This record gives sequence, structure tokens and C-alpha cells, in this order.
Amino acid sequence: GWQLHIGWQDPETPTSFTSRLAAENGLTADEFCGDWGLAFVQIIWGDRRAIAKIADLSGAYQTSLQEQAFVRHDRIFRHMGQPI
Repeated sequence: GWQLHIGWQDPETPTSFTSRLAAENGLTADEFCGDWGLAFVQIIWGDRRAIAKIADLSGAYQTSLQEQAFVRHDRIFRHMGQPI
């Protein structure tokens, strides 16, 4: 069975959280996301629906994950509203 409830380390990016969750289950983040119908790149790019699904699966706070996301806008990323 899946271990979907791991300790939340706030603040933590969704990318980091998903990677830890995958590792706890002996998988890469790509494999883990694929098992749930997601692509890890969706998490990397800050896709709200993908992050919401990871939060729902794991019991993590969606708001916290969303706040810490690096969100891709065209060719740049934003973190907490700041362009990177």
C-alpha cells in the first residue's frame, strides 16, 4: 500500500514535497505522479490542479503548497509573486 501521509515541512515547495512523498514509496517523482494520472512537470511548473491533487492525496494543506509553488508564466517562474 501507499504511504501518503508524511510529515509536512513548512515551508516546502510542492516539488520538494512530491519528491519526498515519492521517495517514501520507493519511487521517483515521475513514477509516483504517473501512478496518479499526473506528470511531475505539472508540479514543477506550479499547476494548481496537480498541486491540489497531491495535497488531497497526502493530506497536506493545499493553501501552503500553493503558496510555496514556483509557478511558470510563459518563460519565467514566479515564487510568492516575485519573478525569477
